[in-house]
Amino acid sequence: TDGSSSQPCHHCGGGKDFHCDLCGKTFSQQKTLKVHQRRHTGDKLKYCKECGRSFTTPSDLKQHELIHSGVKKHLCDQCGSSFTTEGELKSHKRVHTGEKPHKCRHCERSFSRSGNRNIHERTHMEGNYSCDQCDKSFRNLSSYSAHKRSHVTNKLFHCYQ
Repeated sequence: TDGSSSQPCHHCGGGKDFHCDLCGKTFSQQKTLKVHQRRHTGDKLKYCKECGRSFTTPSDLKQHELIHSGVKKHLCDQCGSSFTTEGELKSHKRVHTGEKPHKCRHCERSFSRSGNRNIHERTHMEGNYSCDQCDKSFRNLSSYSAHKRSHVTNKLFHCYQ
């Protein structure tokens, strides 16, 4: 598959909604879905000339380049902290208000930043891996695999005296 499925748009009734099969996010345009999917696959197309960091979209690169310019024109009126973008300032202000608008789609938890919510949501998507040699269980495959290797390593260095 191309990583997307489509169905009639519930907003306008005519177009299609495009869904990311990896996280469930919905987009009104297929090109927006494709840009989004690059974030999952790690495909990077644009590079910062200053530091070499790579980005999936030109707008993300432009936003990043503000860091190198040193310009931070967005000031917090409560504590005086300054930020390169209005979005960073808006996110920061939640420290003062306690607002947590990013709700987990699987449980009752809420987060002030969408990135933290996304990290949390992965815990719901990952399986529960139980070791068949002991009573330990793990939420993600990499931790489980590392644990399984420890059983093999312990057998390799067994003392026969």
